[in-house]
Amino acid sequence: KKPIDFYCGNWFEPLPDKKFDLIVSNPPYVNKQDPHLEDLKFEPMEAIVSGNDGLKDIKTIISKSPQFLNKGGLLLLEHGYDQKKKIVKLLDNSFTNIKTFQDLNKVDRAILAELR
Repeated sequence: KKPIDFYCGNWFEPLPDKKFDLIVSNPPYVNKQDPHLEDLKFEPMEAIVSGNDGLKDIKTIISKSPQFLNKGGLLLLEHGYDQKKKIVKLLDNSFTNIKTFQDLNKVDRAILAELR
């Protein structure tokens, strides 16, 4: 029953100086060398590719989100099929209660974590 605010911009750039209970992101997470990119050549690459390892944007979100989350706030990230272990490790310093989720094809696809 709380109001929902939406902001559009480059990650945390447009956010006001306030804290949130939940941050949800479906960032680019494909690496520059991924062979599947050929099938996606009509998509804007900045919406798909995120550095050499596909984790550039996810690392930014994980490192900056604690300053925008209330204590106990949640971060929900969509990620690539092979990135779960690396992302869990990145979250471990600032987050707890890390839960992973699979898509309908039983592929690792999302992570929910609570700010310590």
